[in-house]
Amino acid sequence: MIGRFIFGVILAFAGTVVSAAEGLDCTITLNASAMPNGQVGVQITAPCHRNKTGLFHHSGLLVSFKTDLQGGAQAILPAMAQRAVVIASFADGAGAVATADLGDQSLPARAVFQALGPVDARLDTDAAPLDLGPVADGYQARVYSFVDGFPDDLAPFIPVLQGNCGGIQDLQMIQIGADATARLQDISVQMPPCEFAGQQVQLPVHLGL
Repeated sequence: MIGRFIFGVILAFAGTVVSAAEGLDCTITLNASAMPNGQVGVQITAPCHRNKTGLFHHSGLLVSFKTDLQGGAQAILPAMAQRAVVIASFADGAGAVATADLGDQSLPARAVFQALGPVDARLDTDAAPLDLGPVADGYQARVYSFVDGFPDDLAPFIPVLQGNCGGIQDLQMIQIGADATARLQDISVQMPPCEFAGQQVQLPVHLGL
């Protein structure tokens, strides 16, 4: 199963660190800002973590990112809380925290599927999902948002594909309903053999709680 991350965890990160080898100020700067449609813009600058993979954490949402040659990266995340706390972390324990206040914006109902690697889970809806996490071997997420709340009888499912048939699909689902509270659920599904490619496996979850 993919790792469980506890909501509201408090992480302590080091302050200004100087790389003696390069004479660089290794302070990591993370900015988060409210954006329209219940989203959060995130920008990180990490001069001593150039071309490195890290994780954005936000109310259970996990999205991998990779810094550029200057140590920068940015992303637009779906807000999972009215006061959005975003944590950025690297494998060596370095990181930073930022907060964005969405003010009087109302959060849409959201269903998020996330996994370590490609996310095959889908909803039986015409709504177009937002796919996050371009890092191939990192955490990726598929986000469905509904301004007017969850439609009735939404059916989460995983299509049987050549890439997932016969194996086990481990993922997590986060949903935000009318009370704006994020709820996380672990899901593990044994996929059918490859001769069933093209069919669907319904997930044992219920939306709209």
